[in-house]
Amino acid sequence: MLIGVSRALGAQARGESTDCRDGVPAASAMIMAVAVSGMHYTGMAAMRVHAAPGGGMAAMGGGATGSAFLVPLILGITVLTFVMTVIITLAPTEAEIRADAALMERIAKRSESAQRPSP
Repeated sequence: MLIGVSRALGAQARGESTDCRDGVPAASAMIMAVAVSGMHYTGMAAMRVHAAPGGGMAAMGGGATGSAFLVPLILGITVLTFVMTVIITLAPTEAEIRADAALMERIAKRSESAQRPSP
């Protein structure tokens, strides 16, 4: 997905069309899907698992629980989502930015006219 986004941004920066009807994004998505699947299955084929003598983790006291991994993950994703939502929600719109610029321009004009001595 990151490859597709960077391709689209690069094409847009160069002034090229980012139209999806030309088939290039679909072809690049297929190539990336094959590449990622190939890497996954190559890594899984290279992995070897052997049972530890003496009972493995059970003999060592059990190891970590699933909640020890899931709770921080869920909390982290929740906090990140909340912060991003707040930032996006509170960000000014284009109309608000233009209105603010117009207000600052009016304030600057009034302060210039107030500072000029009257004849």
